[in-house]
Amino acid sequence: MIQKNYAIKIAVAMTVAAASLSGCGSTGSNGALMEQSQAAKADVTVSARFPSSGEAAKSLLPAGTQVIEVFAYQQDSQNPSTLIATLTPSAPTKSVKMGSGMYFIYAYAYDSADSATRIMLGQTSTGGEVQVGVVNNVNLTFMDGQWTLVNSSDSPTPLVLSNGTQLIDFIIGSQKGYAAKASIDYTKPVGGGSGDVRLRFDNNTSARTRGYFASQFVGTAASTFLNSESYNLTKQCGYDSYYGIPCVENAGDQMVMISGKDNGGDYQSGGSYNGNILTGSAESLLPGGGITMFTQNGTSLDLMSAIPDTTISGGNLITGGIVEWKPATNKITTLGTPIVAKSVKNIPALAIKAQSSNTAYPNLSVKESQTIVCSGSNPQNRGTWTFANNTSAGKVLLGNRVCYTNYPYLNSYNPVTYQYGVDAGDYSYGLLPATTDLGDYCHQWDYYNNTCSQQAPSSGDVYNPWNFKAVKSASKTTINYGSFKFNFWGETTQTGTAYIYPFRAKGSTSVKAAPAAPVITSIGVPASVPTGTATSTLTASAFDPNGDPITWSWSIVSGGGTLGQGCSGSGAGPVSSTCTYTPPTTSASVILRFTASDGSKTTALNRTLSVSDGTSVVIQ
Repeated sequence: MIQKNYAIKIAVAMTVAAASLSGCGSTGSNGALMEQSQAAKADVTVSARFPSSGEAAKSLLPAGTQVIEVFAYQQDSQNPSTLIATLTPSAPTKSVKMGSGMYFIYAYAYDSADSATRIMLGQTSTGGEVQVGVVNNVNLTFMDGQWTLVNSSDSPTPLVLSNGTQLIDFIIGSQKGYAAKASIDYTKPVGGGSGDVRLRFDNNTSARTRGYFASQFVGTAASTFLNSESYNLTKQCGYDSYYGIPCVENAGDQMVMISGKDNGGDYQSGGSYNGNILTGSAESLLPGGGITMFTQNGTSLDLMSAIPDTTISGGNLITGGIVEWKPATNKITTLGTPIVAKSVKNIPALAIKAQSSNTAYPNLSVKESQTIVCSGSNPQNRGTWTFANNTSAGKVLLGNRVCYTNYPYLNSYNPVTYQYGVDAGDYSYGLLPATTDLGDYCHQWDYYNNTCSQQAPSSGDVYNPWNFKAVKSASKTTINYGSFKFNFWGETTQTGTAYIYPFRAKGSTSVKAAPAAPVITSIGVPASVPTGTATSTLTASAFDPNGDPITWSWSIVSGGGTLGQGCSGSGAGPVSSTCTYTPPTTSASVILRFTASDGSKTTALNRTLSVSDGTSVVIQ
């Protein structure tokens, strides 16, 4: 099942949640080909580029890969996932016959062909439509590795945020199982994955958050993109930890994320295509269809249209946008009230040239509508709800109600009665039917017969907001939400400035140590010299932990004097300096500085030299 939940949330520094898949396993009849007895067969080419020893990486295929197994799966089909191709370095391409239709395609990279001892090195997926009469090229991109920010000439070039913090690179790990694409067609299957993304900065901050890799092919065309959840650089926490320590951004915090562009989805269309099943989302019932609203100086703003498409090409080049969000106010959450969405138009942005090339959107107001779980007054019965591991994370007090906004969920197992079944206790989704007309809501769907086996829940008014399902037809392309309504939803507001930075990143399967500043191992400056001294010698040595070349120099911070020979230079490996210095002719306290830089990070040490009146003794 594909469940699309892609609301832009700049209140979460514009967190983008990609589409998810469930019920799509990797097992199946080995060597069988996907068939549709009623359809003609299509030619499908599945290929991979295995890197040769010593050559530059052409894709981020995991190092040591010897076998790639490719499976195909048709959602809502009674057929299991089926192995359609086994690729090896000596046979990296295979042509197969497949029935036309919508498919999810999965690939698993292994270090050996021995199924008993092999280790899986990576996995990825895509999705799309196999068509008769066209060239169907299935493109599978492995994403795990290090992505270094580069300029147009592919030279490493950090991205400098608004306060001078430099983003050096990001590490992608454990991408698996789902997806979308820039300008994605949500009426067709998509694939891709999610996993860790670590943004690495020049101040040694390693921002660990969640990323979403997305991919779709349609005939000869294919597209892939990546985005990540937000990271709070000020508090040094990300939203992948919302079940633990709260990471709500407040005034003065600095948030950053890799942003993909939302070009549509089930919020706008009323449902996403899942085989021949329409799957709806209750967020469509919220004001504006659950999409975060932006206004700039009181005028509606389509901020999403300003974000560059984040795309992957050649397997090892990503271009896209980094979003920085600097809130000017704390977040305020209130119970939702009916509103009418305003028309959206583009507003000219203010260019900021102080840091890396970006577009700034100051005086931005954000209103986010989201489903929340609220209690009555003085709640005593938690029921089978799980609220952030029963901590205070995500809890909001709204009047006499206790509400949770951090993706709580209902357990099917009741630890009190030791029975299966949901119990809402004193809490409610707020998703309630006004009458007995439930529209296309279906509590339990029979995927084999494509029918609703149980429409209403068996216990109380516990309605799952995502259980809107109906059979798609030529005349039925959207979900009927019947009499459903929200009696609780949260509206969170905040103001601040958003910066959008275009970026370019080159990928490598070899992950280097996090960028580190040069280390100054020694520095020698005389404690004092008398006036009239002709020259003094300054010495220093340094090395770079990453092995990068070092540029070094001496400078006079205050007190005067003159630098002579040997006071600047560059070199690889450990470097040393012997610098001549002529002190001033009068008494002074001189501050001298030695600086070493690897091009992205700089280390500097100051030393003080005292120049004082003295008596020179001349022996003849």
